[in-house]
Amino acid sequence: LTATPEGDRLGRFWALAYELNIRDAQKMGYLRKERIIDCAMPPGETMTQTQLIDHCVNMTEFHLRNRRPLIFTDAIPPGRKIVQGLREAGWTVDMVTGNDSKKARAKAIEGFRSGKTQALVNAAVLTEGTDLPMCDAVVLARACQSKSLYIQIVGRALRPYNDIPDGLVVDLL
Repeated sequence: LTATPEGDRLGRFWALAYELNIRDAQKMGYLRKERIIDCAMPPGETMTQTQLIDHCVNMTEFHLRNRRPLIFTDAIPPGRKIVQGLREAGWTVDMVTGNDSKKARAKAIEGFRSGKTQALVNAAVLTEGTDLPMCDAVVLARACQSKSLYIQIVGRALRPYNDIPDGLVVDLL
């Protein structure tokens, strides 16, 4: 069972027996509708890492103040700066990385799950196998060249939970 069969290497070993695509899963009520907010710079303009971090904090504050976002970065240093910026803006926020102990990662995830933490920043950790249906928004503060990875990230905000009608996706790049 996989949410992204086109990206898995399982096709080398198994034939696809059944497929339920995202649109059909949404129509059947298994997933929320997505609402994408494009906050990218105009074509041809690029951001420095500092500008991207400030932009992430500002857009998260503006669009997601009453949401429970997972924020996706591709590296630990910018993730830590985003955590710092959101804390300065009054958010309760934590971060998980591949370098964390299992205990530290579990504590941070439980803080998000319980509502103690409003937002959870991660550096390439929470893309697959993550069940946090209270997440109702994601922030893409990283490049995403893979369709499968994009589906996995966006999918974090689409699980039905507490009658929230949509999952917000704030795309910064």
